[in-house]
Amino acid sequence: MAFKLKLELLLFVILEFIILILLAVGAPMPVMQSYDNSVQFTMWEERLIQNAQTTVISLTDLKDCDFTTEKLQAMAAFAMISIAFCLLGMVFTILDLLHRPTHRWATEAFGALVWGATLIVWPVGLSVFRTAMCGGSGFVPSDNQWVLKEAFILYTASWALLTFAVPAMWLIKLYIRPTYWSDPVVSTGGDIEQQHDAAETTVPVEALRRKKSKRSFIADRSHDDRNVVQKYADESA
Repeated sequence: MAFKLKLELLLFVILEFIILILLAVGAPMPVMQSYDNSVQFTMWEERLIQNAQTTVISLTDLKDCDFTTEKLQAMAAFAMISIAFCLLGMVFTILDLLHRPTHRWATEAFGALVWGATLIVWPVGLSVFRTAMCGGSGFVPSDNQWVLKEAFILYTASWALLTFAVPAMWLIKLYIRPTYWSDPVVSTGGDIEQQHDAAETTVPVEALRRKKSKRSFIADRSHDDRNVVQKYADESA
């Protein structure tokens, strides 16, 4: 069963890489594109941005957004925090799959926080970035080219993690982990201790039979003794 669990975790990791590759490749696109003759994107970067355009900033809005280094750095920092947050949730979910009872409370807490980030923090962050970056007209300075690329890549990666990894984590938790609950070999430490205590207090079947036979013998002997006493009493009368 331990080998099966490791195999399923490996398949989970491979699935996440496949999802990210599909996000990066997608449909064929021009190799290079330019915005205001200042920033150029490769096909891979272009595809990443295009996949996130419904939730981040559409490509047509890039020329109308005033990107400054501070704004882009804030965007990249938010994305890095989101990525780290999702990875922590994945780590604790894997610990939960491996049945580590000492970490179970942390697993549940991080799961709730990840869902909270998905449902609350993420949309709020998107609206803030839309307002801050696309509030006025401007162009992308050439010295901010590398910052723009890194910010979009990080932001899109965190968006992909929140979109795909979090539901995948909880599907694994709901549908794979219960298959191991009934297996005593991979049960939790607490369960093993309970089973050990139960084994120590459980009387073997043969001992129970001997104990029952002894009780029956004593009861029969007591009954015979009472019969003898009653017989002598009747004779004396």
